[in-house]
Amino acid sequence: KGEAMNPEIEEYLKRTLTIVQDESTRNNILTQLGYIYYHRKDYNTALIYFERANTELAELGKARVFIDMGDYERAFYIYDSFLQYRKASKYYNSVIHAYSKQLYQYAFRQLKAKEYSVAAKYFAKVVNTFPNTVYEDAALYWLGEIYAIYKRYDKAIEFFDKAMNNEPKNKDEDALFKKGVVLYQAGKIVDAIANFKKFLIEYPNSRLSGEAK
Repeated sequence: KGEAMNPEIEEYLKRTLTIVQDESTRNNILTQLGYIYYHRKDYNTALIYFERANTELAELGKARVFIDMGDYERAFYIYDSFLQYRKASKYYNSVIHAYSKQLYQYAFRQLKAKEYSVAAKYFAKVVNTFPNTVYEDAALYWLGEIYAIYKRYDKAIEFFDKAMNNEPKNKDEDALFKKGVVLYQAGKIVDAIANFKKFLIEYPNSRLSGEAK
């Protein structure tokens, strides 16, 4: 641990690999070699070892390599498969934590790059894969923003409402404000006024209260 750059450890593992008979030990050594090359950022060599190792850590190692290489589709495929077939794994909760964060961050980067259709696809995947999380909450809100950009106002309002109706409540304030904006953009002036009044009652000290007024 912490010795990925030590050539003596690499050489020792490779020598052991040539004589070991036990398949479990062999798989563990292949996995360790994969992570040595992963930490060296020699991703192609790391993948060779991970492909030869039949362990959960090697499977997750491949996902980490693909993430670092920017090949998110292949990494997400591995995570999806892991969550489907490895529910008893001791790494299951760690994968949920890593995958939910990486999936949301990837969708958000696409949003910032104005790749709205790609962002919408992956925000929707966040919603479907990780319900009742802070990532689902934020993804619902950003889906509302994307549909507002496309001027699909009814759909945008639907997602803002979903963001306000789910748990947790992190994006409720922003969603309520943006719902008022979208109602105004849709020409529903009376509803927009009512929405902004509600916003000022519920969030009188909001950073958005000035705009709401």
